[in-house]
Amino acid sequence: MGLKHLLVIVPGIGGSALEYPDGRPLWGQNLQRTVRSGFDPDGLAMSEPVVPVGLLPSMRVLPWKKVAGYDRLVQRLMNKFRLGPDDIDTVHPGRAPRPGASVLLFPYDFRQGMASNAERLEAEIACRVGDRQVIVVAHSMGGVVARWWWAVLGGHRICRSLITVATPHRGAPKAIDWLLNGVRLGPTSVAAMSSRLLKDAAEVVSGWDSTWELLPRYPAVLDGGGPVYPHEVSVAPESFRIRAKAAYERHLELEAGCRDLFGSTPEARSRFMAFYATGHATASRAVVEGQRVRVSRADAEWLPSQGWEGGDGTVPAVSATPVEYSADGDDGVYHRAWWPEPHLPIASASGVVEFVARFEAAPLDAVRGELGPDRPWVGFDVDDVTAAGVPSTASVRLCGADPQQVKARVRLVAEPGVSAEVPDGLPVEWDSGSWRVEIPALPAGAHRLRVELDHVPKVDRVIGEDIIGVIEP
Repeated sequence: MGLKHLLVIVPGIGGSALEYPDGRPLWGQNLQRTVRSGFDPDGLAMSEPVVPVGLLPSMRVLPWKKVAGYDRLVQRLMNKFRLGPDDIDTVHPGRAPRPGASVLLFPYDFRQGMASNAERLEAEIACRVGDRQVIVVAHSMGGVVARWWWAVLGGHRICRSLITVATPHRGAPKAIDWLLNGVRLGPTSVAAMSSRLLKDAAEVVSGWDSTWELLPRYPAVLDGGGPVYPHEVSVAPESFRIRAKAAYERHLELEAGCRDLFGSTPEARSRFMAFYATGHATASRAVVEGQRVRVSRADAEWLPSQGWEGGDGTVPAVSATPVEYSADGDDGVYHRAWWPEPHLPIASASGVVEFVARFEAAPLDAVRGELGPDRPWVGFDVDDVTAAGVPSTASVRLCGADPQQVKARVRLVAEPGVSAEVPDGLPVEWDSGSWRVEIPALPAGAHRLRVELDHVPKVDRVIGEDIIGVIEP
């Protein structure tokens, strides 16, 4: 029977299927093609014209990061609201908009910056919304795109709720590592791998405007006597500092737009919600050591993030709430909602679907967030991408409960597109507060790491999942 709102889904970087202008597939149409294009410097370079044609259905792997798929989120929405295929519309240049659809899937050119993609989002919503209000669910970098549409382009006038999921509103130190140290394959740097393909990938990602906008917009690097912004790092080349400063100023422009919005339309403040995660090892600490910047999965002691237990594995918890909400005495606690899953699985979290359902059920003046973790969960420490055919390790731990009597079981499940068999059960070993997981050599593709913890105090069983990305170097 459809929804009373227009529900818009905005994916993160890499989450849109891309084609060349002549219709040839470039990224996301199938796993084999995706792996090749991830290494092709001519395919995803900023100078290459591309056409966004859909959302990625399942997890994919770029040379430097894993990418979320969105079929599970869409299916959960369809099940929750009893929607059919005709209720789903996907932005595509070869198809006319369907104003009667309840859900709009918005693929975009994820190489471009937030402002240009927000302008496309504005146009696509405008030709479909009619007299309805809009609910936006935006994952990862898509949340910054949606926030620009909401605050700077006036989307708040028709937006009932802007829901961001694992969005780096204040940036992520992982981008410093990519742009200064190059792409990493597990614990091994590109230079040590002597891989031309990965070096090409590093050049491609450093050319994207979106990568620069992922840089932290706060003093994230300890340099000499104190913390500095990325554009102030003493050992960074001038070319880096120039582009980093431009990205920082773009974030300031977005934040100014949000402050102006709150000044003119105070009720808009309550129409935002940020889903975030903690407990997963996340690149959060950057320190100048000699002539390089070392980025590690440790909390930055100079930031107010101690006790937040990292983040979602990609986005530090301190970055998951926009700066403009820091003026709240509780640092925006009523505008954020905790969820246990890491960066990719949280994209299809059931909690996000249930939150959307609150707006469909009854008119509400304000839907508030949650104070934080209310149950135990699994924390992951997993490399973003590892090499095919090479064994690796991961670490998992129980957060929010005593692990002493807990039994851990870990297994692998291959995501769609992986043709080779993968082992089921994996060996685990208790090691100083966490379980060390031995991961055998795996074929290229995305693999779901499923952890089952039994005999957890008060809840008995806790289950968690994360994704292991594997590529051919």
